[in-house]
Amino acid sequence: MKYTAQILLFLILISWSSSYSCTNLIVTKGASADGSTMMVYTNDGEWLYHLHMVPHQTYKDGEVLKFSLPGTDDYLEIPQPKETYKKLGFHMNEHQLAIGETTFTG
Repeated sequence: MKYTAQILLFLILISWSSSYSCTNLIVTKGASADGSTMMVYTNDGEWLYHLHMVPHQTYKDGEVLKFSLPGTDDYLEIPQPKETYKKLGFHMNEHQLAIGETTFTG
């Protein structure tokens, strides 16, 4: 009976944690039948990303991008590059270079 309760608790914890995770599925050209690459990303968080297009942009010397640091009034500044590529959604640019991420806090 003791082991049954432990197994039940373990299964409950596993099922709860997996319901809040994000998932990346990546298929390389060597793994697909036709040689194509694919990436699927699911966001199981509490927010909804809308699909949008960000245009190609150029920046002047000295321009920075500011990120606020959670829980503080501080922010982080990083220099902007001279140009950025057009971006689809939040993870793929016009050259089909994509990034996937799976974290606990997003």
